[in-house]
Amino acid sequence: MNIKLNSKKNPRDIETKFLKSRADYDSVIEYLLLFMDYRKTVVDFIIYILFKVGLRPAEAICLTWDNIDFKNQELFTKGRWDSVHHRLSPPKNDHYYKKINQPNPSVRYIPFDKEVKRVLLKLKKQQEMTCQVLGLKNENNYLFYQGGTKWELPDESTVNKRVKKIIKELSITPIITAYGARHTYGSVKVQEGVPLEVLARWFGHKDTSMLRSIYIHLLDETKNEWFEREKLSGGQTGGQTNFLQAKKPYK
Repeated sequence: MNIKLNSKKNPRDIETKFLKSRADYDSVIEYLLLFMDYRKTVVDFIIYILFKVGLRPAEAICLTWDNIDFKNQELFTKGRWDSVHHRLSPPKNDHYYKKINQPNPSVRYIPFDKEVKRVLLKLKKQQEMTCQVLGLKNENNYLFYQGGTKWELPDESTVNKRVKKIIKELSITPIITAYGARHTYGSVKVQEGVPLEVLARWFGHKDTSMLRSIYIHLLDETKNEWFEREKLSGGQTGGQTNFLQAKKPYK
């Protein structure tokens, strides 16, 4: 089932563009699962996390293994990678929240699913084996450590270029950026029924206003879908069952 995720073109800028359908999203995930190989590049793993967890690109790049809780399937983010100066920087709007003495919503825990867990374990194993063979040491314990290069972490422009290349290879439109991967994740979660209040916390937003402005058309579509779905409901028994049989949810 090819559910539209962004039926109307009205992005404020290139960062708010996201993939139009769940089928396109699934194609990207399948591509990444097929070709991800730390021995070739760590960038595909970063892109996978952007599409599957919805971090800001700068937050994803500087994740460490200490930020990953495999048991509870959660990751913790508290900073960003400055790709210009190749160094860690505070979380978004940190100065403002310190000034008003309030917790920064960008410092947060985000859940991840079992597939992400398997991918991260694969990355960890490949990374450890590669470092051992090449005699490299991941001194800062980075998830996306790229040993043997000038910089220990990829920069955001490299991630952007790879995202665009993958989208073009798959003949998908629009051509999005790494930030677009984050918003594609958001659109998928809106379609899955995750409340905006919950999604805002996962995204590191103080409230839902930005998400509403980005996903307004998608929210309207979802409301209409539930409106029509209610008409088909037959109560707590047969009606609901018949509807689910008639209209299977996308995988």
